[in-house]
Amino acid sequence: MLLNIAPYPRRSSRPLLLGIALLVVTVMAAEGSRLLTLEGQTLSPIWPISGLFLGAILARGWRTLPWLMLGYALWLLGLQHFSWQATAWVVVGMAIGSGCAALLLRTSFARFENATPLQRLSVFYLCAAVIGAGINASFGTLGYLANTKSTIAAYSHTDIALVYWAFEAFGIMLFTPLAYLLLQQGTLSVQELKSDCQRSAMMIWAGCTGALLVGIALSDWLSNVAYAGLTAMVLLPLMFWFFLQANRSSTALMIPLIMTTYVLAARFGWGGLKPIQDIQGLLDTLLIAAAMTLVVQLFNAMAQERNRLIQTFREQANTDFLTGLHNSRFLNTTLTEVLTSTPATSAPPYWLTLFELVDIEPLTDLYSLQQIQTLEQHVASQLAYCTPTNAVLARLSSGRFAILCRQHERDTNTLCEQLYAQFNQRIVDVDGEPIRLRVALASVALTQTAATTATSPSYYLNAATHALFDAKERVERWLLVSDTVPLLHTHQQQAQQLEVLKTALYGNGLRLFVQPIAALQHDLAGHYYEVLLRLQTPTGDLLSPVAFLPIAEQYGLMVEVDRWVIEHTFRTLHEQPTWQARTHCCAINLSGASLTHEETATYIREQQQRFAIPAHIIRFEITETERIGDVQIAMTLIDSLKQDGFSVALDDFGAGLSSFAYLKLFNVDCIKIDGQFIRQLTSNALDQAIVKSMRDVARTEALCTVAEFVEDHSTQALLTELGIHYAQGYGIAKPMPMADLFLIEG
Repeated sequence: MLLNIAPYPRRSSRPLLLGIALLVVTVMAAEGSRLLTLEGQTLSPIWPISGLFLGAILARGWRTLPWLMLGYALWLLGLQHFSWQATAWVVVGMAIGSGCAALLLRTSFARFENATPLQRLSVFYLCAAVIGAGINASFGTLGYLANTKSTIAAYSHTDIALVYWAFEAFGIMLFTPLAYLLLQQGTLSVQELKSDCQRSAMMIWAGCTGALLVGIALSDWLSNVAYAGLTAMVLLPLMFWFFLQANRSSTALMIPLIMTTYVLAARFGWGGLKPIQDIQGLLDTLLIAAAMTLVVQLFNAMAQERNRLIQTFREQANTDFLTGLHNSRFLNTTLTEVLTSTPATSAPPYWLTLFELVDIEPLTDLYSLQQIQTLEQHVASQLAYCTPTNAVLARLSSGRFAILCRQHERDTNTLCEQLYAQFNQRIVDVDGEPIRLRVALASVALTQTAATTATSPSYYLNAATHALFDAKERVERWLLVSDTVPLLHTHQQQAQQLEVLKTALYGNGLRLFVQPIAALQHDLAGHYYEVLLRLQTPTGDLLSPVAFLPIAEQYGLMVEVDRWVIEHTFRTLHEQPTWQARTHCCAINLSGASLTHEETATYIREQQQRFAIPAHIIRFEITETERIGDVQIAMTLIDSLKQDGFSVALDDFGAGLSSFAYLKLFNVDCIKIDGQFIRQLTSNALDQAIVKSMRDVARTEALCTVAEFVEDHSTQALLTELGIHYAQGYGIAKPMPMADLFLIEG
């Protein structure tokens, strides 16, 4: 429906000017309508006054009514020479009918706030065209009878009232929407009309329609039945296409324009139409025009509903369902527009900032879905309040938001700093549950340089994601990146390394190496060695663990790596019984990830039983320097390994702050003294004192000791003198393939 009644606007700053304008328009519209009447008659099929009254009251309120009544009265008295009595009846009737219709419409539209355009059109016809026009017609008939007594005998009072009613209703149907839109949102209506006129599609439509109408006016097409059908087939789709595409103000103007053109053609016989000769012809024209108006307005209402649904679908496609913010689709579209329209040298640049709730995954496991959704809605509303007004704020996924804003780097730095201070460690009450937030932010500049020519949103989204990943590793988890090239290059290298590692892990690219460990206090009946790992690249190069294990730790592959080493070590010893028989102790490293994995003990037990490996020759080394996420799970694992007959060593002892605490917590058999205390042992008295203290602690707990990074014979001799049990390092032997070790006679 063309009408979507809004609250009355604030009082006009120039009420006198508005009133005078309404008075003048009323007189001009009423007098202009008389151009369509028959000679000697006072009825016009086009009657804009009833529509102007109702539209003005709906748009500007009751303060417009005195001016409208005054203009109408002046026209009746001065130009139509009505008597005072007839003028009073007609003007008062118009005011009462229009006022009642306005009240009914406002009440109905307010009550049915979510009504469809078709429902609104039905209400409009009932309240305005039936009730309002009926009241107008009742009073108008009395005025007409009072002013034209000579023609009364030809018609009954009922006929006069019904005809009057039809003319008033038609005027309301045509002109109320147009008057309302022009008076309620004049500037916006003009802008909508201007916008439609500037569209190339509308210009083509206007040209086609205008050419067709001119052709009709200058020919006898409509007098020929064949041509008339063809004309209708062309005109109707053109009209319907217009209503599907045009703005509301354009359709409100087009409907009375079309109907006025039709009545003009019928009145004066244009385009082959038979001219109107009498009152009956005028009524016939009115009925046809009213029927056409009804059809056009019904179609227009359906077109508006269609356009509303399309607009709703578009908004839904670009809106996050949970928070009401924009979504990733809208962000991608906006990024594409920015990257393709912004010159490379423009300043300031756009910045893309990612904001993430770091703990969203564990929170999702701990709290209900409703609580997590409430939390995200709260964060979204606060982000919308804190971000600049010109920023595009979008929710990308659970707990992750994006901010796109054009500003200087210092302003972006300030924004990130403020958002981090505002949200990090903030406690949010969600349904009575206090939830402490941890957040991370990363901003990347959308600048295009000689090294950066990307215009794809995915490039910068990828860069921002990598920057966010790096930000999470910082103490204050926020980061600004003005040049994305080095960032993406680094992460691209890591991605390549990760793929090489996965290919090796799940293919045949890993190699078992061992490093012998020498006994310092007694001879060994067999080999004592630590299992090490090498990665063979497609080119045949062997990479040390330093080159690929950090990637495995970073991307959560350490459990798989540990299991590969365990399985292949056990398999090798099983397939080489002589190697197994000559093994005194085989040390295998367990990462912190495996140490806190609840199924590690079960996996080790299954592999031992599968390959029939004696548990007493296997020693698992746990490193003190790697973070152990759950100490209780680690303690349970170590106890389980001990019960199965394996031994356990605490690696890198002394390198961290928790060495002696771990020694109290974990039931280990051996400590491996970190190399930082061994490298300068022969020349550093402090290192000697520390090693002695570790030896004394080990003796108290009946633990064996292994010194790492033994590089020369003098260090080996001193360690022997200090009572250290074993030595490991390049001074003893370098890492070698497992087969090479057993070529050495034990």
